[in-house]
Amino acid sequence: MKTPNEVLRDGQPPLISVQLPDFFVLFLAETPPVNPHYAEVKQESEIRIFKQCPMDERAQRILSKTNMSYFMSIIAPDADADRLRVMCDWGNWAFPYDDLFDTGEFKENPHRGRMMVEGVLHEMDKGIKGHPDFIYHPLVKFHNTIWERIVKNAPEGVQRRYAMKMADYVHAALIQVEVRFFGNTPTLEEVLAMRRNSSGLFPIFPMYEYAHGLHLPDYVFECPSVQKMELIAADLVVLQNDMISYCKEEREGVNHNLVAVCRNSGMSAQAAFDYLGDLLQVRYRSWYLALADLPSWGNEIDAHVQNYLRGIANTVRANLNWSFSSTRYFGGAARQVRKTRRILVHQREADVDL
Repeated sequence: MKTPNEVLRDGQPPLISVQLPDFFVLFLAETPPVNPHYAEVKQESEIRIFKQCPMDERAQRILSKTNMSYFMSIIAPDADADRLRVMCDWGNWAFPYDDLFDTGEFKENPHRGRMMVEGVLHEMDKGIKGHPDFIYHPLVKFHNTIWERIVKNAPEGVQRRYAMKMADYVHAALIQVEVRFFGNTPTLEEVLAMRRNSSGLFPIFPMYEYAHGLHLPDYVFECPSVQKMELIAADLVVLQNDMISYCKEEREGVNHNLVAVCRNSGMSAQAAFDYLGDLLQVRYRSWYLALADLPSWGNEIDAHVQNYLRGIANTVRANLNWSFSSTRYFGGAARQVRKTRRILVHQREADVDL
């Protein structure tokens, strides 16, 4: 029986098999714990977004199967139900928001995309004047409820970091639209830099602070080791994601996927995956070197710093385990792909006569 990756449409090039890197290594080797409130919060969060952001039954099924609540429940295994709910609400908000820019109405319309960005940021930055068509958009209003709960219960530093990371995130999604719209061809390094922010990972870090009641002084976030580990985590997630999601995004014609960028530069399919796998290895090493250089600020602050760094690592664990538990990328073949590490991609000229 053919998997979703093996189904060919007329006129498509033949499929070839490529080997994925072994993702489940080092600090990603163990099965992560899941928040015990996961099941109840998932149901509550989905009821909330379906009510406030109307979508048809198909879209509801897709969002439910995407299961961002599972993703967030790995990141924040010790959060109470109310604070986990904020993170799950954000995850369920982020997917339909991203889709507007990836495949939806803003994919070819950066002007309206920019108005949507301003609508999202309006409540967090009163200096931004949101357009009336967008400050009342259901997704904007839904995000406002997330921001209100963070403001109510989080220290000022967490609020500031969240607002800053959200601004970077929504602007990065817009930049990707503008790059496509104006026909620019960015390098691999430029795409990776864009994808760090557009992946949506950075706003999760202050949400983890909020969810676990951490109290960290600002100077901790100025520490080079902490900054490096945040960047490395983002790179690991982007590299993992772009290899795991490539089959799906190849079908959709997504060009900002890192595998696509490598293949568009002339690499064969296997060479592209091997090259990105090598970049993973470099970042694993950098992760442990940054951890080794981490200074001490005394017992109380160190305990909160270690908890925060555990949250950063959990985002990488969550992305990996969620990717292979969801049907989003491999349909019903996820377990088989994880075991064999083999996927099928469309052949190109560089793949012939290797």
